[in-house]
Amino acid sequence: MRPSSRMMIAAAVAVVGLLAPAAGHASFPPECLPAAGDRVKCVFTQWGESQFVVPHDVDSITAKVVGAPGEGVFFNRVGLGARAIGDFAVSPGQKLYVEVNVGGGAAGGQQSGQPMAGPGGGESDVRLCSTVGPCTVTGLSTLTSRLLVAGGGGGEAADGAGGGNAGIPSPATNGGDGTSRFIGQNAKGGTGASGLGPGHGGAGCPGLPTGPPGAGGAAGGGAGGAGGGSNATVGGGGGGGGWFGGGGGGGCATRLDPSGGGGGGGTSHAASAVSGATFSKDPGPQPYVTLTYAIIKTFSYTGKIQTFTVPNGVTNLQLTARGAGGGSGIGSSGVAAGTGGPGAQITGTVAVTPGTVLHLGVGQGGGTGGATGCGSQGGSGGHGLSGYGGGSGGAASLCIAGGGGGGGAASFVRIGSNAEALVTAAGGGGGGGGGGIVGYSGGSGGSAGKAGGGGDGSGAGHGSGGKQGESSSALGGSGTGAGSGTSAGGGGGGGAGARGGTGGTAGGAGAGGGGGGGAGSNHVSGSLTDPVVSASPSGAGADGLIVIAYTQGLPGRSVARPSATTESTSAVGSHCATLHGLVKPDGAPTSFYFQYGHTKRYGRRTNTSQSKRARSVALRICGLAANTTYHYRLVAYNIDGTSHGLDRAIRTRRVRPPRFTG
Repeated sequence: MRPSSRMMIAAAVAVVGLLAPAAGHASFPPECLPAAGDRVKCVFTQWGESQFVVPHDVDSITAKVVGAPGEGVFFNRVGLGARAIGDFAVSPGQKLYVEVNVGGGAAGGQQSGQPMAGPGGGESDVRLCSTVGPCTVTGLSTLTSRLLVAGGGGGEAADGAGGGNAGIPSPATNGGDGTSRFIGQNAKGGTGASGLGPGHGGAGCPGLPTGPPGAGGAAGGGAGGAGGGSNATVGGGGGGGGWFGGGGGGGCATRLDPSGGGGGGGTSHAASAVSGATFSKDPGPQPYVTLTYAIIKTFSYTGKIQTFTVPNGVTNLQLTARGAGGGSGIGSSGVAAGTGGPGAQITGTVAVTPGTVLHLGVGQGGGTGGATGCGSQGGSGGHGLSGYGGGSGGAASLCIAGGGGGGGAASFVRIGSNAEALVTAAGGGGGGGGGGIVGYSGGSGGSAGKAGGGGDGSGAGHGSGGKQGESSSALGGSGTGAGSGTSAGGGGGGGAGARGGTGGTAGGAGAGGGGGGGAGSNHVSGSLTDPVVSASPSGAGADGLIVIAYTQGLPGRSVARPSATTESTSAVGSHCATLHGLVKPDGAPTSFYFQYGHTKRYGRRTNTSQSKRARSVALRICGLAANTTYHYRLVAYNIDGTSHGLDRAIRTRRVRPPRFTG
């Protein structure tokens, strides 16, 4: 699967970045399709380099890169390519370069024009700099800018010495030494690369004349070494490409020598910018790269109404709305205060029409209660929009108790400025202030994602918790102030919601802790499908959040496996024939080759080529025995699967005896 140097540097069709929400029409590029949930998956199988432009509102990408296995000629004892998966941060408009099946080492040796060994598999990677032109990233080259690399496997040698597997991530496996049925010493396999350097070429057959050695992997990383001697009759397998390439196997000088050595595998690699990287062997045969991402627009608290315009091509939005957390109360030494309750988190999907304007209000977290001491006040209620503010916490009495925390504000999404809310995620209740005696703690604020009543304070004369969503308006109720006790904690403020929670009461006689405020109540419109309500993971005092995720564009058609048709031969001679076939890739880059041999088990194959369009295939093979039947068929595969053409047979011509004239 070694592409030509021209193919390796030719740019494939560029992936056009998706437009910003307000910018107008955008459709999926050929490589990209909607995936599960709100994800988009871009699949690259074209050998060589493709460019990818990070779309707007995308800040993280999951990459999966698969290196190519080595190729075989006789027994398909090839080294496997590697598979690497990892995540990395990106910026909208950033250019990434995708490389598929590059840098595999060439096979050595041929007989009558036919290859006698297999090339090494190319590596696949995602990098920051193109292989064409200077690298504009400071301090990097195109090779050192690689983020995630999956190595290629080593190629098979003549007479069947196997190639080495790619490293996962390192070191890679050595290519197999020659295993000949003839008398004599075999060539050596190329060594697999390590994470620190390339593999070494294997020694050639030590006969007379001495066989050519395999080449080492490229010193700068990337390419695998070529198998021993392009003019050798019995060649070595090519080394696999990788972060560092494997060494090529040694070759032999004559057909009577023992067998060549297999190519070593290339190594895999993940840069420090890649998180969660995993590596494994890939069974092949298809090398490819996928980039998966979500288009996510995040809205944080700003104190103002924000808007989102549904882009063209978008018919569904995945919404996540978080209410703000209630602030915690304050306690004195040895006295615990109540913790503010979390806001609600509501997720779901809503059908929309392009051009629709959504109005978004993101709530502010409740303030923490005032410190213990004279004049300690309650925390301020979270600032809300359109009346969705949290209630303030109550002040403590005297100088040794704590004030209650303020209630969290609600977050909401509306279609239009004055319409009923599509979703309202309530704010959490504020925590009650601690009392004036050790052990007299404040009650916790109510959680908007659960039964959201505030907790009672503890100790004699403790305050009572507020109730969820029992306020007469969306505004959270305020916690009550100083109680009748000489050192009682203040009550927590109620959280805002469709109906606000009531505030907790202050501690009374006996210096008890204040009650926590109740959370607001949530609202989910019937337009939101599959809603899920839970407690926000953000916790006490955290601001709310609204996240909108979507896929944009018109879904492209799915990829189908190619068709392969085996056709009749032409120009059949005593030792050569031209095989014909027809490949229909169905629009996806498709790899293909012929299998041939004395039986339907074949045993030999041609090197692999690739096409993106339907094409007739004609390939001349030589080195055949005269007056012998051979079976053959065309094999084609793409990212969706493999197709085998029907078996056909030919019989080579007899060798005509020489004619003498007297």
